[in-house]
Amino acid sequence: MERNCARTRIAKQGAASMFRMNDHADEGKSSIRLALRVGFWVAAIAVLAFLPAIGCDFVNMDDNRNFLSNEALKYPLEQKLVWAWTTRWLGVYQPLAWLLIFFEHAAWALRPCGYHVVSLALHGMIGVALFVVTRMLLERALAGTAEQKDPFVVVAAGLAAMLFCVHPLRTEVVVWLSAQPYLPSVLCLILGVGAYLKAFDANRALESRRKWLTASFLLGGAAMLFKAVAVTYPLLLLVLDAYPLGRLTPTQGESGARRRWTLALAEKLPLLVLSLMLMVVAHGAKNHPRFETGDPISAPLSARLADAAHAVWFYPSKTLVPIGLTIVYPRAETSVVHLTEPSFALCAAGVVAMCLLAWLLRRKLPAFASAWAAYLIILAPNSGLVRFSPQLAADRYSYAASLPWVAVLAAGLLYALKRRTSIRITSVAMVGVVALGLCTMSWFQCATWRHSVALWNHALDVGSDRSLEAHGNLALALKQVGFETEAFEQYQAAVRVAPRSSKACYYLADELARQGKNEAAIATMREAVQNAPDQAMMHYYLARFLTRLGQPDQALAPFREAIRLDPGFCEAHRDLGVLLAVQGQNDEARYHLETALQIRPNDPEARSSLEQFLVAQENRHRHEQQPPTIPAALPSPKVSSQVPAGNATFASPTLMDRSCTKR
Repeated sequence: MERNCARTRIAKQGAASMFRMNDHADEGKSSIRLALRVGFWVAAIAVLAFLPAIGCDFVNMDDNRNFLSNEALKYPLEQKLVWAWTTRWLGVYQPLAWLLIFFEHAAWALRPCGYHVVSLALHGMIGVALFVVTRMLLERALAGTAEQKDPFVVVAAGLAAMLFCVHPLRTEVVVWLSAQPYLPSVLCLILGVGAYLKAFDANRALESRRKWLTASFLLGGAAMLFKAVAVTYPLLLLVLDAYPLGRLTPTQGESGARRRWTLALAEKLPLLVLSLMLMVVAHGAKNHPRFETGDPISAPLSARLADAAHAVWFYPSKTLVPIGLTIVYPRAETSVVHLTEPSFALCAAGVVAMCLLAWLLRRKLPAFASAWAAYLIILAPNSGLVRFSPQLAADRYSYAASLPWVAVLAAGLLYALKRRTSIRITSVAMVGVVALGLCTMSWFQCATWRHSVALWNHALDVGSDRSLEAHGNLALALKQVGFETEAFEQYQAAVRVAPRSSKACYYLADELARQGKNEAAIATMREAVQNAPDQAMMHYYLARFLTRLGQPDQALAPFREAIRLDPGFCEAHRDLGVLLAVQGQNDEARYHLETALQIRPNDPEARSSLEQFLVAQENRHRHEQQPPTIPAALPSPKVSSQVPAGNATFASPTLMDRSCTKR
């Protein structure tokens, strides 16, 4: 009897254990199905929010130089690979981004629709990756509690990722094709963070941990090589070590804390070295003395700190109130600001106060402290601490910098979803209304990018009337579609807002010359030189105008002055060499042409000019050494309708002649 009872108990326990296993399996399958559904809808809504981008064209803000007139797109494959890993085209180093563009060009040629499809696909993938990593962060923060596997964690992570993806502040990165490299960079950054979190899962074997760490480091390196916005990736991993991983928490006093920090830094040494190298390369790529406005790039520390403090609050304010979004945010009056100005002093005080608050709350609210630190770290390269743009801010810089706040938003949504039913329904309804409103705003924002005229008209409408880029690029776009009068007005406006800009003065003078007002064109360039006598580019443009308008003798002095101000000015050496060759000053011409090629060995015009000069010299030398030949009999001249002998001397056009008209 007792034996039968024992058998019955064992059978019941086995059945109960089997049911529990089945319940866990069912819960696991249900959780996976829920995650798949949420991930699908996040990607779908992220793409839908920017679907009008498919109909947008290239715009004349870098797209023309990156795509339409980029000769590298026509190179053979081997030359493309070398160019991608060595070029610093337009002042950026992004080798993996160029490889992606080469693949796109092979598939789509110069049809913008194909490039936009790739951007939308990448944006949708970012939405899914962000949802997965946000869920991982929430589960890690809730480790050891019954809420860790709560379905509301999945829903909260999905809603937060969706709100990030549909925000109109993402428009610039998704729709502007020259900003496309931000997308694969951010995708690799998010995936790298996810791999890093997986590496330190509880009870993970050492070999598996090494594989996940290797994947995280490779993804982080790829993110940096796609775009330098990710160069602070190693520091971001240190923030994760502090929270939620808790790898830096001391266990044996102060010495234990130092040891943990040392090991964490040593572990990331390869990434830190790559990050430092890319910072040096990026700084060298943008190492120009002046902006296109003519203002100096260098600025005192006070000005750079003021820029950074303003940027810290600019993007959260645009996130909360996304109105007036545009491609350029020009400074109000001057290119240099200081912390003593009230608005910038207030921003700086707010940053200091938030840092102190985050430090004081690092134990009670570690998620907030970590998010604030990660936000500052990701934003730092584009905050203005290192100046490389005359703008105060740019929408594209918020794409990566805003990522840490997604996890904070998800935590807030999770808290609301776990309340009573009425609060839960209200929260979901509010998220739906906000998402619908943001999607609508994103659709309208996409419409401003449909072509260059719409883009720059919108920029001027929302307050960028002090922007050289807005007036100058609108002028070029209007001229391209035949609105000559309106274009001329924008050229004049560009010179008014940036009188020290060599490019603005050149385009205005060029338009005056096209109208036949040669004296006015030359006077415009001479006035520009007087306004900025220390700019080599001003003297260079004046020399080009004088050469083009039939005054080559007067062009020699400004060419030489441009070279005196900037001895490494390749174009000035090249064009002066061409002009001297035309005038017969061959020794000096050869010196300048060879100098131009030494400064820029890969410049095709410098190489072609020198080669044609040497060929012309060789032909002249051979002709001078050849003895004259006298024909046996001369035909009797016919005077009827032939050209008179005195007018029968012609000179065939050469590169030298062509370069003296217009380059």
